[in-house]
Amino acid sequence: EHSLLIRGLGVMVHNKAGKIFVHRRSATKSQNALKLDMFVGGLPVAGEQVADAAKNEVCEELGFMPAQENFGLMYEVTWIGSRSRVHVSMFRVLAERDDDVNFSDGEVISGEWMSVAALRALLVEKPEDFVPNCLRAWKGTEDRGFVAQFLK
Repeated sequence: EHSLLIRGLGVMVHNKAGKIFVHRRSATKSQNALKLDMFVGGLPVAGEQVADAAKNEVCEELGFMPAQENFGLMYEVTWIGSRSRVHVSMFRVLAERDDDVNFSDGEVISGEWMSVAALRALLVEKPEDFVPNCLRAWKGTEDRGFVAQFLK
């Protein structure tokens, strides 16, 4: 039985050129250290609205606060794991400038703007380099048409 329901979030960050920001998690992360990820993610704290939590995660991990007009909900999905269910809200953020991104809090150690073609090639070549749940989120984002809508 999957009795525990957790609220989670993921945020795809893209630029005006249609590239997605792919980052490497730091060695200090308790899960999936040094893995690549194309989503900023987290959990809202008690009483925090999920959209506010998503913006805060972008600010904490990538160093900029998304403008409201550049931020939006893509979809919601519930993933069932071995011990819990996670209701995930997937957002997207447009970074006004590529240099908006910086790694001030230490959760991310590097990153780059990638075209969809380059990311897909890397996913085929080295899927083991990625956070497993980001692969699931990427598939869901592609299947729902958001990759085609926002990325090139």
